[in-house]
Amino acid sequence: MSSSRQFAQTERRLAQAEARGVFSIAPPGEGRLRSPAPGPGRLKSSRERVLVAATAVFAARGYRGASTKRIADRAGVNQATLFRIFNSKRELYLKVLERKLAANVPSSLLRTLEGTPDHEQLFCEIAERLEILFDPTFIRLLLAGGLEQPQQLKKYLRPRLLTFYSVLGEYIQQRILSGDLRDLDSTSMARALVGMVFYERIFNELLGGRELPGQDPRQVSKTFTNIWLHGVVKH
Repeated sequence: MSSSRQFAQTERRLAQAEARGVFSIAPPGEGRLRSPAPGPGRLKSSRERVLVAATAVFAARGYRGASTKRIADRAGVNQATLFRIFNSKRELYLKVLERKLAANVPSSLLRTLEGTPDHEQLFCEIAERLEILFDPTFIRLLLAGGLEQPQQLKKYLRPRLLTFYSVLGEYIQQRILSGDLRDLDSTSMARALVGMVFYERIFNELLGGRELPGQDPRQVSKTFTNIWLHGVVKH
C-alpha cells in the first residue's frame, strides 16, 4: 500500500473517531461498546462546546496534530471566539486535561472512603471508578500527552496522582493497623491497585484484549480487587 493511501486511510479513521467521540482502536467486534459523547452542537455554552470538541480532537490527533481551526469548526464557532475563551492552544489543552483527567478524584475518593464501611466492597468501588476514569479518551490523552507534552502532563497530573495515593494510602494504613490487611507499604499497595486496573484498561482498550476466554467484562473490577486483596495462592 502506498504511503499516500495509508495516510488517507489514517485520516479517515481519525475523522471518524472525532465524529463518534469513541477512541478505542481495538479490532471491529472487540472491546466494550460505548455510547458517543454528546456532540458539541447539543451544548449551549460556547466554552463547553469548545472543550468537548477539543477533547475529541486532542484525543484523536494528539497535541501537535490538533489544529485550533479543526477544534473551532467542530465546536461550531470561529477561531476568534475560541481565542476569546482560551488565550492559547496550550491553555485549551490544559483545560481539557483538567476537565477529563478527573481533577476531583481525591474528593470523590474521600466520599467513597467515608461512605463504605466494608473494606472489600470499598476497594471494589474504587476499582470500578478507576475503570470508568480510564476510558479510551483518557488513555489517548494520557499517551499523547506523555509523548508530545511530557513536562506539562507531569506538572499537571503528578500532584493529583500523589494526592490520590496519599488519601488511599492513609486509608490502607488504617486497615493495616486494624489487622484487616497485611503490614506492607501502604503507598505501594495503593499504586498496585491503580496499576492493575490501568494496565487492564490499556491492554483491553488499545490492544483489543477485552474479549478474553472465560472473562466477563462486568466482573473485571471485582476479580482484580479480589486478587489484590487475597492474592492467587490458596491458603
